[in-house]
Amino acid sequence: MKFDLKRYDRQIALPQIDLDGQEALANSHVVIVGLGGLGCAAAQSLALMGVNNLTLIDPDTIDKSNLARQSLYTEDDIGCYKVDVAKQKLVNFNPTIEIQSFSTEFKQEYLHDVPLAKPSLVIDCTDNLNTRLFVNAACKSQLVPLITGAAIRFEGMVACISPEEDAPCYECLSKVWPDPNESCVERGIFGPVVTIIGHYQAMLAGQLIVGLKTPPPGEVQFFDGLNHTWRTMRFNQSQLCSLCTKSL
Repeated sequence: MKFDLKRYDRQIALPQIDLDGQEALANSHVVIVGLGGLGCAAAQSLALMGVNNLTLIDPDTIDKSNLARQSLYTEDDIGCYKVDVAKQKLVNFNPTIEIQSFSTEFKQEYLHDVPLAKPSLVIDCTDNLNTRLFVNAACKSQLVPLITGAAIRFEGMVACISPEEDAPCYECLSKVWPDPNESCVERGIFGPVVTIIGHYQAMLAGQLIVGLKTPPPGEVQFFDGLNHTWRTMRFNQSQLCSLCTKSL
């Protein structure tokens, strides 16, 4: 796929990106599940960096309570489907982008039975455990890399999940998570935190696409916005994981 050299000249100037990396971004296809705060930030960043094929999946409509942290939406968008509004806003940012959108729950066939090419990776920006586990299982089954993120209060989390058989998956991580069912509806969320985590997910996606180093499988990054620190934790395949037990 052709791309505008002038538009991306600052990015192409990076020796780690160059023309080959920009071409890889232009030819990649990223699926984003969840167009809330994380998904808005990730989608905008990917569109601006030159990822020209996106699939957006979210069944929700826009509520006034979303506007403090979901950067693609305004008061005029209240009541509209998030994916429909996000699609139009992203096309405004990058007119060459190709976007397909689904205002439904995530389905496994969205990873293979779609008009665009098979996804290069999936970014999970959802906010409930059951959906995360379902997306994780689908990615593992279809051998698609997964970048998962979460944010609550002043805290965030990001992990790269490899589909390889001997790599731990998100379900393994959820077994050591203090409370993976926690929700920002009850616990609250500071808006900038979701933006930080969403953009970080997009950065990891771009780096993975162009072949740069990303955190290894089994490593999760935690952000503490109150203390302004990042820390890393390792996790292994879990004997309690329904997907990985056969690999142990």
